[in-house]
Amino acid sequence: MKTQVKEPLILKNRWAVPGLIITFALFGLVSFIGQRILSASVMKNQMDIDVFQRAIYNFNLVLGIIISIALAFFFAAAIRGSVGGRRAGFIIGLFSAAGPVFVALSTTILFKILQLPSMGAGSVIASAASALLLILPCFIMFLVFVFSRKLKLASRLLVLVVAIVSLLVAIFPTVITVLALVVMPNNPMMGPLMNLSSYLIHARGLLVALGFAIVYFMNPVPKTSTSSAS
Repeated sequence: MKTQVKEPLILKNRWAVPGLIITFALFGLVSFIGQRILSASVMKNQMDIDVFQRAIYNFNLVLGIIISIALAFFFAAAIRGSVGGRRAGFIIGLFSAAGPVFVALSTTILFKILQLPSMGAGSVIASAASALLLILPCFIMFLVFVFSRKLKLASRLLVLVVAIVSLLVAIFPTVITVLALVVMPNNPMMGPLMNLSSYLIHARGLLVALGFAIVYFMNPVPKTSTSSAS
């Protein structure tokens, strides 16, 4: 009986995937820590709202540019080092590189250029749109990996779980915003859920990093060994 030969996620430029893991993880952690520090400054009356909004914009813009450039670089290297369906997956994932820089520009693009209604929660909607721009290409990319029989079945199943969870986390803030503003505007339960959604927005990078780590480390380069007939 012929067995399917398993291959690593990437054949050349294997450093590209650890680079993607680190970059996605740093995006989630640094964005969370930075915004918590700035929010704490407002709570302590160390800066007013206008200064806070400018600081958040500048922080997200600088971080977004750095992360987007790094992601584009590592994705390009991964594309060059992979073959077949895995290369197609990395090509799709490349579009997620626009997500981090879109975080800073989302409000301007959505509500000033496209003139979309903010419904009084423009920042939450913009953050959710940014999350989808980051997660949706990665979700499709992970699905491509799931259907790649060159990868181990266990890694494909785990990546599928991570992909589904990451997509749910990405759309959760939008769902909660609609519920809080349209369906149940006076429900006291919406307050904690809105607060939770602001934390989950930062988890998207960590989830993508987790998915990459699973499929990368569970599919190492096979050791060359002579097979003996049994």
